[in-house]
Amino acid sequence: MLQFPVLEVGVYRLRRRRDPSLPAAPRSVPWSLVAAHEAQALRNHYQTVERLAQRGGLGPAELVAVLEDRPWRPMAESAAIERLTDLVVEFEAVDPDGVVRPAVADQLRESLRRPASELLSAEEMR
Repeated sequence: MLQFPVLEVGVYRLRRRRDPSLPAAPRSVPWSLVAAHEAQALRNHYQTVERLAQRGGLGPAELVAVLEDRPWRPMAESAAIERLTDLVVEFEAVDPDGVVRPAVADQLRESLRRPASELLSAEEMR
């Protein structure tokens, strides 16, 4: 499955090294989730989703703004990571018939809250 990279912001990364209880940002999110918001990515960053990925992706707050189809605004990094996790879970836990799979949602949410070195992809959980 094609993935869109998520940047971990430098200052937050340093804080996480001192306090591992802080939530880790997912290393990537499903490409199709981000591609559906290409117009907002262009409005916010003047670049296509493909170009943003080539340049390393977006930070959690930037990505949340794109996925919520709104302009970027400052957001606490931990709040942005939590919201990004929610958006990914909402996207991944729905089957093709539109039915939410609670077990997949719970497993994915737990996976996304682990340190980056322990993250599982949605594919590994299926």
